Amino acid sequence: METCPRKTKVQKMKKVAIVGWSGYSGLELAQLALRHPQMELAACFSRSQETQLNQLLPGAPLVPVFSNEELATRADGFDTVFFATPTEASLELIPQITSSEVRIIDLSGGFRCQKDVVYGLQPFNPSKAQFIANPGCYVTSILMALVPLMRASLIEPSRIVIDAKSGSSGAGKSLRSDLLFCEVEGNCLPYKVAQHQHLPEILYYMDEFAGQAAKVLFTPHLMPFKRGIISSIYAQTKGSESDLTQVYSEAYKDYPLVSFQPLSDGADLLALSKVVGTPRTHISYKVVDGDLYLFSCIDNLLKGAASQAIENWNVQNNLPPQYGLEVFQ
Repeated sequence: METCPRKTKVQKMKKVAIVGWSGYSGLELAQLALRHPQMELAACFSRSQETQLNQLLPGAPLVPVFSNEELATRADGFDTVFFATPTEASLELIPQITSSEVRIIDLSGGFRCQKDVVYGLQPFNPSKAQFIANPGCYVTSILMALVPLMRASLIEPSRIVIDAKSGSSGAGKSLRSDLLFCEVEGNCLPYKVAQHQHLPEILYYMDEFAGQAAKVLFTPHLMPFKRGIISSIYAQTKGSESDLTQVYSEAYKDYPLVSFQPLSDGADLLALSKVVGTPRTHISYKVVDGDLYLFSCIDNLLKGAASQAIENWNVQNNLPPQYGLEVFQ
């Protein structure tokens, strides 16, 4: 079966380009764009033109690959440019796009937490803005679980403990000794304790989306698997498990890419294998004497990056967030 099956040409296909297409998130984004009924992946940009898309995605059509230096002169030819680039690359390249007509969706951390840039966490912040910043992968898993409960004042915000674990693809393809197989395999590595770049983002958007400032203890861990995030969250709650179910039901009634259930109903949603390879969020919870045990699982390369970028593009184009992602449901 082809990795990227051909699709029938339809009217109003919109040309998009991906900068940083050969990274982990960029490749996922390219596959989703090639499958999308209303997208034409018209070009890819990277630091090197040595590799073609169909070399990394067997069965993909031939898509022109240009150097990053050509982006400024070619950007006007696209409806949207996606940046699946490191932060420093986004900060350098995005200002080179001067046309007011070209829309930008940035998967890096370069422009998050800026008042003049829309933060595209779906379904909480639907926007047709020209410039949308995709949320961080850890932040997505955490806010999807916490925002509905905080909006309903079911969580005591003075102390929230988050223990999050991610597959090694979350660190990207950079060549680092601490990411070598022999370092990661059979290991569990807490890192950037109390100083991870996603912590300010978590705090900022808890306040923005839920209207509550929170005290958060956040520790990420690098795990010896390829992809996926599970965030284990501990807090005090005023609600019961049925209260939480009701809140999630209301918050996500029009958003089909999330599943939630109390742990007492079975632990299927705790398994990363159930969510990896999908654009979904899985949320599980248990309440014991006012203590909340809350778990949120996502694929860091999809809901944590590429499929969320597609959701944002859909909303920009007056489509349901899940449009073009139904094949995963």
